[in-house]
Amino acid sequence: MDRYYFIDHTADIRLVVESSNIKQLFATALKGMNELLDPIISDDEVQTVEIMIESNSIELLLIDFLSEILYLSNKNKSIYKVNKIFEINNKTIKCELYGSKIERFAEDIKAVTYHEAELIEEDGLLKARVIFDL
Repeated sequence: MDRYYFIDHTADIRLVVESSNIKQLFATALKGMNELLDPIISDDEVQTVEIMIESNSIELLLIDFLSEILYLSNKNKSIYKVNKIFEINNKTIKCELYGSKIERFAEDIKAVTYHEAELIEEDGLLKARVIFDL
């Protein structure tokens, strides 16, 4: 079971993601961030982009992954979803994203923060916590 939910946090919002595997955890975290952005889609034109992120730990990898996609979303005025994850381990993710052009985002995320970032295994599920600066 993959799911995410939000918890209010002082001047920010915390995303909690639960998943049975690491690939789905990253894809579900991106779904949560996209819900926060609340995009106004301008057309159904699909574009693809490959990204590769390297970090010092799995927690940092998740933050850097979301940060890179947030940057691409703002730069390209697009919203992205995970199409395929080619490689993922504790320090690297290589994947293909697909996206649609947007008119604008209803919410502005300033940053994906490292503050209180966590990725743990609990009761057979992977559980991640990420705080977004709004």
